[in-house]
Amino acid sequence: MKKTKFVSVLTACAMLSGMAVMLPMVPDTAIVAGAYENETYGQLTYINAGDYIAITDCDETATEVEIPAEIDGVKVTMLAKAAFKDCSNLITVTIPDGVKTIWIDAFYGCEALTTITIPDSVTSIGNSAFSGCSGLTSINIPDGVTSIENFAFDGCSSLTSITIPDGVTSIGDYAFDDCSSLTSITIPDDVTSIGDSAFSGCSSLTSITIPESVTSIGDDAFTFCSSLTSITVSEDNESYKDIDGVLFSKDAATILVYPADKVEDAYVIPDGVTNIGDDAFSSCSSLTTITIPDTVTSIGKGVFSDCDALTTITIPDRVTSIGAGVFYDCDALTAITIPDGVTSIGDDAFNSCSSLTTITIPDTVTSIGESAFYCCVSLITITIPDSVMSIGCGAFSDCYALTSITIPDGVTNIEGFTFSHCNALTSITIPESVTSIEDDAFSHCDALISITIPDSVTSIGEGAFYSCDALTTITIPDSVTSIGYSAFGDCADLTTITILNSECEIYDYSDTIAFNATIRGYANSTAQAYAEKYGRKFEVIGESPTLPLGNINGDESIDATDAALLLSAAAAAGAGGESGLTAEQIKAADLDGNGSFDASDASLILMYAAYSGAGGELGVTEFLAQL
Repeated sequence: MKKTKFVSVLTACAMLSGMAVMLPMVPDTAIVAGAYENETYGQLTYINAGDYIAITDCDETATEVEIPAEIDGVKVTMLAKAAFKDCSNLITVTIPDGVKTIWIDAFYGCEALTTITIPDSVTSIGNSAFSGCSGLTSINIPDGVTSIENFAFDGCSSLTSITIPDGVTSIGDYAFDDCSSLTSITIPDDVTSIGDSAFSGCSSLTSITIPESVTSIGDDAFTFCSSLTSITVSEDNESYKDIDGVLFSKDAATILVYPADKVEDAYVIPDGVTNIGDDAFSSCSSLTTITIPDTVTSIGKGVFSDCDALTTITIPDRVTSIGAGVFYDCDALTAITIPDGVTSIGDDAFNSCSSLTTITIPDTVTSIGESAFYCCVSLITITIPDSVMSIGCGAFSDCYALTSITIPDGVTNIEGFTFSHCNALTSITIPESVTSIEDDAFSHCDALISITIPDSVTSIGEGAFYSCDALTTITIPDSVTSIGYSAFGDCADLTTITILNSECEIYDYSDTIAFNATIRGYANSTAQAYAEKYGRKFEVIGESPTLPLGNINGDESIDATDAALLLSAAAAAGAGGESGLTAEQIKAADLDGNGSFDASDASLILMYAAYSGAGGELGVTEFLAQL
């Protein structure tokens, strides 16, 4: 079973926040370090709080443990946080009547634990209490327990059956996640909520019934249930319904879960459905075609991920975004047309669609997310429309068959790993809107013969062109102020690299520029210093050029455009960013000679421009001397 989950940092934080809210209430003394002295009883460690005893630890070599009902006449009522955590040799545990609380992580990671008896006195089982107990085959939950907390039985991969008592009202996030041997479970009539990923990865579960009482089913509650053939919902449930074993919202406007092992090769989503919920068809390996009605306007994240047999699908015109991981790992998908209304292609949208050869992106799309086409190994060509303003990190990484691509004029950064390992890419045009080429952007593009870096680029990141074996020559424009670690390292055929900025910061490492390359640059430049330090051949192309004072843009005139460039650079620097000016431009911008550039220098430029425009014949230096 393949598991592919798309969880953002924000989602993870929200999940952790939820865990904190759902902690069972216990006496403060149990969680305040040092509140009581630890004492021992056989292989157990405990604290005596006066009116109750809490077991706090156990010898990790213990294999069988019988917890006493009382110690020195005081009743044992709690198994404290992580009391038996990672006791990997523990096989059996007997818990006495009188224990009320099994707290957070109490038996977390007890891999050898096969049997445990929980007495009826227990009313609270904390988060992750039995998480990772992979040898546990069965367990009884006492009638007094009212909620199954987050991760309570997560990873209990040998658990074949469990009875949830009637008093339980909620099943927490990941409560039975990866209980891969669980074949059946009955959700009692008092349950009102089923948390995120509650039964995710229960790969032996074949059917499930949702009672009338359930009003909330979390995201991914039944994802990766690879044997699930049907979901049945009580007819009296006011929030959900099933249609032929498929889970829908009560109004049938949202399709929520199509059972992964429902034996059909084609499915038609009913007319009237407007939304396809997150991961709704995830891992449905039998489906070859899915028909989406024109009424659909929203497709959630991961909707068709891991649909290995899906060959064709048409996205209706009313859909405006392709969400994260929607077609992740759809191995059989060969072609797809994105409708004109779509404005964004989400992270991982077509990640690992290994048979995808062509795709049409409309000119309404403005952004392509991270790893959107990662490892689309059959994709030969793709046209990115001019409307695209951003291309995410790794968007086309490992597209081995991609031979050419055009980056639109609106893109300002080539993000990290965007075209890394595009082994067939021979040439690429970088538009003049691009200001930075980030880390590993073109690393391991083995067939890349030539590339032109425009004057707009100011920085080249770490490993940006690392191991581009076919690259023979490259010119770095004078706009580039920094070249990162190993940016041109291990470029086997690189014969010459010309660096036009005499003060370009070159990362101090022997393989920042390939050993075999001749470095060309100005006399007394940083390029010459680098070449001399690492014993490289260096060719002088002339004395370092200097810009006339005030002529910041180098166009041989001093006018309002120079003042505008200066003000823009000063604003950027003042906001804590990079000015974007070269060292030579910075010198040319310092008209008042105070060692910096600011609005007063721009004012002097405008004064001189007005003077010369009126026929004044003095040079800028002479003009400034008269002020």
